[in-house]
Amino acid sequence: MSVNVDTHEAKKLITNGRTGDLVFNHVDKALWETRHNNGLSAIVRARPPYDSFQFVWAYSYGTDPYDLDISPDGKSMSAALVDVSGRQKLVKYDWRS
Repeated sequence: MSVNVDTHEAKKLITNGRTGDLVFNHVDKALWETRHNNGLSAIVRARPPYDSFQFVWAYSYGTDPYDLDISPDGKSMSAALVDVSGRQKLVKYDWRS
């Protein structure tokens, strides 16, 4: 949902997105999110106007990313990963613009 803070008008952007852990990239204005569907997790990106998203990374069953963060220069992202055994690790993803 998008809400205009001046008029309080709400607009639905994506139906059944099922995303969370949103983080905003100030460089390209993209929203990075985790998506959960049918027991599988993925990291997705929504670019302006935020009415759709694309899958960037998908994980095997039982592996979940959380606590996403984007670097100030917009060139990398960190996240925590947990698997079904309870093991957790910190991961870093790098990409080119």
